[in-house]
Amino acid sequence: MAVNKTLSVNGETVVIAISLALLIKPLRELMRVFLSLELRLLRGDAQEIADYLKRGDAALAIASPLGETWERLDVWPLFTEGFHAVVGPAHGLAAASTVALKDLACERLLAPYCELAEAFAEYCRERGVSWSGQHEMICEGDLVQLVACGLGIAILPQSAQGASGLTRLAVEDLELMRQVALYGVAGRERPAAAAALLKHLRARDRAPAVA
Repeated sequence: MAVNKTLSVNGETVVIAISLALLIKPLRELMRVFLSLELRLLRGDAQEIADYLKRGDAALAIASPLGETWERLDVWPLFTEGFHAVVGPAHGLAAASTVALKDLACERLLAPYCELAEAFAEYCRERGVSWSGQHEMICEGDLVQLVACGLGIAILPQSAQGASGLTRLAVEDLELMRQVALYGVAGRERPAAAAALLKHLRARDRAPAVA
């Protein structure tokens, strides 16, 4: 599952639920134009992201579907991606390339603060898959370290950036997908830096490269 963050662009907050690595190029281009560009990271779930936008706390959001039908919410789809399992180098599946979801049921799941956590839990329940245990992670870096140490496995989106030495496994029967979109509020004026980021993201294919 993906960890949500918020990115502050010159004081104007942009909520994101994708790997920051996918935004490095547009941020570099912004920093060449806006020399005083400042970044700040926060976290939030789907409801909190929607509330950020409604209250004006965020100018833009990059996230999976928010489950929000607010008429002023503008949505621009960016890409659709699936999920894979991630295991540490000493795990018994480290040499494999694929695995069935039911074969992971005996594992301890390391679950990040995620906008699709409930959908994933329901997906597993419908297929009779229950985990031997679960740890909830706030920090994506902590999750990666625990996976690397063999203290559990993770289910992460294809765009997630893993640490060196971790193995990504295709999960044969995991058909859960997430559509990542750019969100804004219609009719609300945006500062120049946020408007430039919106224009750049809408003009380019942000589809993740799968390692």
